[in-house]
Amino acid sequence: MSGKEILSYKIGFIGGGNMCKAIVNGLITNKVYPASQIYINGPHPDKLKQSAELKDCNICSLSDLIETSNVIVLSVKPNIFMSTVLNDLNKLLSSKSAKSAFDNKIVISLLAGVTLNALSNKLKFMDANNIAYDYKIIRVMPNTPLQVGAGNVIYCMDKTTDTDHHNQLIDTLFGSISGICLKIPEYQMNAATALSGCGPAFVYLIIDALADGGVKQGIAKATAIKLAAQTLLGAAKTVLETGKHPIQLKDEVCSPGGTTITGVHALENGNIRNTLINAVETCTKKANELDAINK
Repeated sequence: MSGKEILSYKIGFIGGGNMCKAIVNGLITNKVYPASQIYINGPHPDKLKQSAELKDCNICSLSDLIETSNVIVLSVKPNIFMSTVLNDLNKLLSSKSAKSAFDNKIVISLLAGVTLNALSNKLKFMDANNIAYDYKIIRVMPNTPLQVGAGNVIYCMDKTTDTDHHNQLIDTLFGSISGICLKIPEYQMNAATALSGCGPAFVYLIIDALADGGVKQGIAKATAIKLAAQTLLGAAKTVLETGKHPIQLKDEVCSPGGTTITGVHALENGNIRNTLINAVETCTKKANELDAINK
């Protein structure tokens, strides 16, 4: 399958929430796929049609989405998928013929805490002739900065999907709209989700806290937020582009007896490292719990 053929695919999103909007906006803005090749199904079609990001796409029924799309993206919350979407799919697909439109589809799951094996077990649909549908599943976890083209996308595959074609598909869909697109082993997905998927919330909290520090010293809040956000953006870009270890870069800023080392000492006294490590660990444990629930 060539790259040209991948670009001819029709992409269907089950769920039209914020992550769907971020991905669709990136695909259209970066001219990867036009709106005419994107299909969206959700519980409130009128709202989807009014959405600035989705209004030019094909808002359609679940049946039409399955029938038309080459790639089906599960972009709903795991609990909604388990309680509603799965039943709708089951009803829809059980009525189709052996060689239905669901055969040979590629399913991309954005469901947090749902393993490839668990999802495969949930999607063991049979047609009216009791023949199983043939499709492939890829697990993907983007984060919300994808909406500004600076997100992380992590993904994993099993032996049936780890092919040049499927890797090229993920790179086409997500590589052009993200800062980093990485394939990792599935056993690392929960930890990577905690670090990358939950991490932006931690950083937003840090930005707000730094800004409040500026406010305490007399800087207007709006100005302090801009300074804090740009400081984190610049520091992160320096890490990525110089390849230097963060500790080396920290040492380069800390002059002997200077102001920065005094602030670093205050952060260490506040156990900032321990707190952030605990945050990632706690989120990973929660993701592991979701894995257990959704098996």
